[in-house]
Amino acid sequence: APTLPLHSNQLALLPGGDLAWFISFFKLIVDLVLGALVRRQAMGNHSGKDKKTGEDTVLSETTSTEDGKQPKKQIKGGRKRKSINLEETWKIFDDDPEVLSDEKIEKVANELVEKGGLPGACCGIIIMDKKSLITTIRLGCAGKRQADARKNFVEEGDKWHLGSCTKAITATIVARFISEGAYGFTWETTISQSLGKKLKGVHRGYHNCSLLNLMTHTSGIAAHPGNHVWTTAWGMTELNPMIQRHKYATAILSQRPVKAIGQYLYSNSNYAVLGCILEEVSGHSFEELVMSLIAKPLGISTVGIGPAGSKEKDKAKAKANPWGHDAHQNPQDPHRIQSDNPEAIAPAGKLHMSMGDWGRFVSVHMHPKLLHRLVSYDGEDNVSSEDKGPFNVLHQPLSSRPQAYACGWLVSKYTWAGNVPVLEHSGSNTMNYCKVLVSPEKGFAVMIACNIGGKTAKVPSRRAQEQLIKIARNYLRRTSHSSGHRSSHHDHHHHHHHHHYHHHPEGTK
Repeated sequence: APTLPLHSNQLALLPGGDLAWFISFFKLIVDLVLGALVRRQAMGNHSGKDKKTGEDTVLSETTSTEDGKQPKKQIKGGRKRKSINLEETWKIFDDDPEVLSDEKIEKVANELVEKGGLPGACCGIIIMDKKSLITTIRLGCAGKRQADARKNFVEEGDKWHLGSCTKAITATIVARFISEGAYGFTWETTISQSLGKKLKGVHRGYHNCSLLNLMTHTSGIAAHPGNHVWTTAWGMTELNPMIQRHKYATAILSQRPVKAIGQYLYSNSNYAVLGCILEEVSGHSFEELVMSLIAKPLGISTVGIGPAGSKEKDKAKAKANPWGHDAHQNPQDPHRIQSDNPEAIAPAGKLHMSMGDWGRFVSVHMHPKLLHRLVSYDGEDNVSSEDKGPFNVLHQPLSSRPQAYACGWLVSKYTWAGNVPVLEHSGSNTMNYCKVLVSPEKGFAVMIACNIGGKTAKVPSRRAQEQLIKIARNYLRRTSHSSGHRSSHHDHHHHHHHHHYHHHPEGTK
């Protein structure tokens, strides 16, 4: 079982010197250890399914076993548990999404690399049958992992840096906490309710700021943390990541808000604070939460934090990944600390994974049933169409001016989508670039990833996106014809008119 990464020299860094706080902290550690032991004992090696019935065995979180009895099994659908259970997992997809190579998409990737002058790129489309939920992820890639390499070509299983497309993943973890009723979380839970005494010196302007405000960038937090805080973020890279995020959130929340709560201002710091809240209340690191609550249930095996290849000790193995490039096409060694943003803002933009795995995550946001399965702890299919259901809330902007931004998704309208909202987001740590666009209504999504950032990647990616949308719509049109339905549109001229194109400010260097 993963343990809390605490070292003796870090106790000094923990907030609140008072004895009462320390005792409660000590109790938490004991509880966590006991809880892990009890869980391990009860589960043996099998996952949380009862062998005879196939039912999920949910263990109650009561770790007080003074009378020597094993804790009682909790009845399914009983009282909601108060803390998040990372052991439990269930199946999200009835049929595992199929990942296929696609020549048409490879052509788009080739053009993106050749005409755009990019080192390498990978493009994908996701097609979902909205009745059966059968999903295919079609990919094509082109170019090189490092611009100066003679061969070393990009492959379809390569891992790409998601930048700010990490935000939708962080928001989905928050939705899981809320659906599970863990720690009493609701969409309206405020910073003072969740962090309360855990963070010192929070400016009173943030006390009533909710989880939803943070997720939709309507918290009043400044777009840039200020040079002093940013320098601090870079200066503590040797510390344990949870401590880095704690210190960063403390610094951010001690500053006065620059806007009223409810007004939109895009900031990576919103998601850094969210990450800190998740870690502080659960005692689990952001990394653990991603692995247990997103990767494991979705069958994602390639996710990691930082640049792809940064964890490989061996240089040749590290080079088997697309490296980011600066504006002069110099490959950025992933072992260099400057090859990505500081760990403090990881929940806002530091994940990487393969295109196929990213497709598995994106596809969950294409259908309420799949998203409900991922975030609700009963794993049942009773999707309510209620306004407060996770699919609706995560995709619903709080404010539409100047930007309709939901929870880790930009909400846009395109004429081809018949003005039904489309979800999109781009991500870049300035040395990589990616873009995703999802039409839950039409049942398709398109994805692009490049190992260079800036205008070099962004401008040609727009054309690639239009081409991918066209390919996806043609697939859908063909499948709807072949199954005997008439396609609803036969518009042969595609207006890809976009009402508002918004540049996501990224954490700059």
